[in-house]
Amino acid sequence: MIVPNGEALMLITLRFANEVLAPIQVQKAVASGKDRKATSAEIAMARKLVEQMSGPFKPEAFKDTYRADLMRRIQEKIRSKQTHALAEEPPPSERPKAQVIDLVEALRASLRKKGAPARAAPRKSAKARKRA
Repeated sequence: MIVPNGEALMLITLRFANEVLAPIQVQKAVASGKDRKATSAEIAMARKLVEQMSGPFKPEAFKDTYRADLMRRIQEKIRSKQTHALAEEPPPSERPKAQVIDLVEALRASLRKKGAPARAAPRKSAKARKRA
């Protein structure tokens, strides 16, 4: 929330150390947001809440236990054999080589199959040579 004198008041949920933004990042976020007009009652209530809840805050003192709890649960399942074996993938077979085709030779062969003898390009007639 932005108050008339430009101060930004915030009331947020407790965050862990890796989630806390630097003050410059907060200022940029506030500046990029849409300004909303706050009533004087809202501003007074926000100030009172901030004053009452202000105090030294050390995010390092709080630990995010989700990952540790998850890893503990995984280890319990492994010890109690409540796991399923992953299907092993077959070893990759040797990749087949690409068949390279000589297109010119294939064209010649197809022309020979039709019974037409391989010929040189037709010669231009005398009239065509004169026009050129």
